[in-house]
Amino acid sequence: MRFDTFIRALGEALVTAANEAGRDGRFAFRFDGNGNDESAHGVPLGELDLEGQDVDALKLAGSRSDHVHVTTGDRLAIRVEGDDDDDDTALRFRIDGNCLKIARRSGMGGGSRIDVTLPGLRRIAISGGGTVEAETLASEASIAIGGSGRVSVAKLAGHSLSAKIGGAGDIAIGGGSVDELSLAIGGSGTLDAVALDVGKAEIRIGGSGKAQFASDGEVTARIGGSGDIVVHGAARCSLKAGGSGRLRCVPRERAA
Repeated sequence: MRFDTFIRALGEALVTAANEAGRDGRFAFRFDGNGNDESAHGVPLGELDLEGQDVDALKLAGSRSDHVHVTTGDRLAIRVEGDDDDDDTALRFRIDGNCLKIARRSGMGGGSRIDVTLPGLRRIAISGGGTVEAETLASEASIAIGGSGRVSVAKLAGHSLSAKIGGAGDIAIGGGSVDELSLAIGGSGTLDAVALDVGKAEIRIGGSGKAQFASDGEVTARIGGSGDIVVHGAARCSLKAGGSGRLRCVPRERAA
């Protein structure tokens, strides 16, 4: 792939990340109840219908202090604690198809802990700030961050993970394994997954982003800036760089 083609492809991937996080990289509900766009309307948690909902995706447009904690359970349940515990004017909720959307009203600070229980989680998207923490993700999973948000997953055990970071976002994965990893970073974002075993990886970085994970398979990287990639294991590594970026493949015993 020519490098200008790579840059265009990376840009397209990051636009996709923004779109996955929300329209034009962000999304917000109408808090005044006006407007004809039904998809823009969210409701206070007490008015959200949870019965019979089949949700496996989560989108968050919160503040830096909003924290969503996802656990596995038989059915969908949501509980809010924190600054908005007794005030439903700051947060809105909506379920579109299989996606739970949570947004904070623009200009309203503070932060909340939002506990979400659902049978399984396949997609996470963050627009702006906030943290999403999950025990695990489905076999074919995706993460998209369109700002400075953070996603933390304790353990993965699946076929593939697609991760896109369009800003200063941070993805941390505690361990586990995936057959395939696809990662695109267009800013200063990071993937910290040193204990995640990856069968095959394709990494694209167009800024100063950083990534680390473990692999004994094939790792292909393209870096258009000062990005840094560290692979722990006996991977077969290939790098095409148009800047000062580095791909380092080191033995697992040096993972610390």
